[in-house]
Amino acid sequence: MNRTVKLYVTTGDESKKFVQEPVYSTTNKPNIHLNPNHLKQVVDGFGAAMTESSAFLLSQLDSKHQQEVMSALFGKEGIGISFVRTTIGASDFSMRSYTYNDIDPQSEDDDLNHFSLSDDLNYVIPMLKVAKTYHDFLVVSSPWTAPAWMKDNHHLNGGRLLPKHYGVYSRYLAKFIKSYQAIGIDIYAITPQNEPRHEALTYPSMLMSGQEQKAFVQILSDTFKEQNIDTKIIAYDHNWDDIDYARTIYSDEKAALAVAGTGFHCYDGNVKATQALIEEYPDKDIWFTECSGGLWANNFSDNLGWNLENVFLGSLQYGAKSVLLWNIALDLECGPKNGGCMNCRGLLTIDPITQHIEKNVEYYLVGHFSKFVQRGAHVIETTVEDTDLISVSFLNPDQSMVCVVYNKSDDPKEIRFAVKDAVIGYQLKEKSVLTIEL
Repeated sequence: MNRTVKLYVTTGDESKKFVQEPVYSTTNKPNIHLNPNHLKQVVDGFGAAMTESSAFLLSQLDSKHQQEVMSALFGKEGIGISFVRTTIGASDFSMRSYTYNDIDPQSEDDDLNHFSLSDDLNYVIPMLKVAKTYHDFLVVSSPWTAPAWMKDNHHLNGGRLLPKHYGVYSRYLAKFIKSYQAIGIDIYAITPQNEPRHEALTYPSMLMSGQEQKAFVQILSDTFKEQNIDTKIIAYDHNWDDIDYARTIYSDEKAALAVAGTGFHCYDGNVKATQALIEEYPDKDIWFTECSGGLWANNFSDNLGWNLENVFLGSLQYGAKSVLLWNIALDLECGPKNGGCMNCRGLLTIDPITQHIEKNVEYYLVGHFSKFVQRGAHVIETTVEDTDLISVSFLNPDQSMVCVVYNKSDDPKEIRFAVKDAVIGYQLKEKSVLTIEL
């Protein structure tokens, strides 16, 4: 191994935020062991959502600040975000409520003659294209609602998709994928519905039970096959507290074949629940698709620790192929908002007037993974000899290894790795995280 060892640290006391640090030689035995011969799941990437609100704020920066921010997010010298989520139509973080086929709710448009990406062309698509100039990344997309005319309440907020429109809605999603592809943005995966168990009456949303999604994904999969679309379908896309939703879909042979796996959010339940799905359905994958920081949790150290233990290290330990947070950027008022979360926080906080950009704890969390773990890396077996240390390791396609270690204790810990015939160490402060590339 003729590689330069790189180590980056973020401390709970905020004295160091994603700072490169030197390692030292030690005669002590290693206390973290990486086994590159024991391969686990393949990693798709790490990142956050390019909501319309985020894209709008990025677009409001002058050229100098925009270049700095996009480089910090997507560039090689920044954190190199490798996975991005987008919304199919509006969400609670959009400039207005819309879908791509808005007509009189009492009318119908089975041929999708009124389909248009006009809203996305304002901010989302331009900023995705700018981001692509810095770094290639995968895109997963989720709808908050079907067009109102397809729903039982004829409204974008709440209600359900009418079964008679399952076919046209599947074609609507296919048209979204092909329209994006035509402008140079491939959609790696979609979920049939964001948070299908949650009905919001103040922003775009739509209920979809497990039984309904079981029926819909079969039609959606058939539509994709007919149109030669290889975009993955990820089921559920909601909280850890209901793995039975996925079981409902997997219980049907055709529905199970239609979906690649299950997506999860962090707002209820326990990350450990996903392990049951891995054990019961080893041929199905897990993606972690959303978690937001917010003003309800302002302690940097606590946020660092909870997210590492649950969202990042926890998800990866229990089978996830990705970790995605919510908004890439929001403003000083936690917006622009469209009727949903009033106090969410993005990876960045942007003041469009002063052009000031603040990197939040979420930015550093993503960076500890996205900057080092390459697409196609495998999670590998890691043995840790100290119960106060939590760790996940990776074998990259170029054969480099990456290990992320969180010291959850109240005391500093010496972290030691075997490299060739030597042992290298680093004294990791309490409530702090390091990433080492070997």
